[in-house]
Amino acid sequence: SAAAQAAPASPVLTASVGRLRVLDVGCGTGSLAALLKESLPGSSIAGCDIALPMLERARAKPGCAGAGLAASDLEALAFRDSAFDVVASNLAYQWAGDLGAALEEARRVLRPGGLFVISTLGPRTFYELNAALEECGHRLPARSASFSGLEALKARLAASGLAALHGEARMVRRVYGSMCELLGRVKRIGAAPGPGEAGGGPGGAATLRRAARVYAERFPAREGRGVVATYELILIAARKPFQGEGEDGRKKGRR
Repeated sequence: SAAAQAAPASPVLTASVGRLRVLDVGCGTGSLAALLKESLPGSSIAGCDIALPMLERARAKPGCAGAGLAASDLEALAFRDSAFDVVASNLAYQWAGDLGAALEEARRVLRPGGLFVISTLGPRTFYELNAALEECGHRLPARSASFSGLEALKARLAASGLAALHGEARMVRRVYGSMCELLGRVKRIGAAPGPGEAGGGPGGAATLRRAARVYAERFPAREGRGVVATYELILIAARKPFQGEGEDGRKKGRR
């Protein structure tokens, strides 16, 4: 998964491989949790999500058999302090209403030296879709327009007491048959506009049809079939320092 790509080797965790306690935050239907169980045999895998239907689907997935799944908001994790060696997440933290609180919760449930590794979406995500909608007096929900960039995320990590180990942003482009097909995908990750939302009002469906024509004209796929959509994928790995340790891994007070 994208989250797995963000994790560099960690001496603190290497000795524990085979018996790691891992939490998948925003586990959805359990795809990452299942991958973690397969990749880390012998480890204890837990997952949480605020959406009960998603958790029911995860519980039914064979790859999640034995995983501890719980209903929990990422801003108020239902787990004790220092419970996990790794907190992982794939495309969930961009939806946090209070990102600072969510990162502080991740830090709280990590043991000292534990690893925080996530993928999330940056502010350039869906910029083509936003441009087409705005030209027609429409826009995506505010939560989709306020994704944090890489440097802002690093600052938030530091403020929450997590020491950044790795961070990168990648522009990933995908081709869809039409803007309507893209909107179906966007809806599944919680960012689609409703017909009456933010300028849709009466005639919202007509507005979307007009936006679809604008999108096809401005952002066609190179092959001439369909449209292009951009995802800004941000990969982050960070570590919870030991007590008395600075963000650079040195004892506080040392140079």
